[in-house]
Amino acid sequence: MTDLYQRVLNWRVDAPYHLLNREVSWDWGRGRVGPEVVDDLRNDLANDALVRVLVAHGANDLVTPYFGSQLILDQLPIYGSADRVKLSVYRGGHMFYNHEASRRAFHDDAQAMFRAALEPPTAE
Repeated sequence: MTDLYQRVLNWRVDAPYHLLNREVSWDWGRGRVGPEVVDDLRNDLANDALVRVLVAHGANDLVTPYFGSQLILDQLPIYGSADRVKLSVYRGGHMFYNHEASRRAFHDDAQAMFRAALEPPTAE
């Protein structure tokens, strides 16, 4: 980002760019902590074999970087089958769906996930 500011935008930045600046203090209210769904996701995957999850990100998203989700998903236990949780990264930023190709790819991934979920279970 600093290179973009200085070379392309011709704006001098004196401080380093911090993607997830821990010095910013968010006030979540009386005793609340920041939102997180990892425990809920883990419980849902453990308790319902039919749950399927598609996590979608733009490759250049600076608000919710995909590699944060990748780290979390890599730490989830595999409940039954590893293909129950899929991370898809599309061209673009936070609103990757503004790109026609990314929107189409996201549609296709979601459609494939729903179709697979609706298929009758195979006998083993």
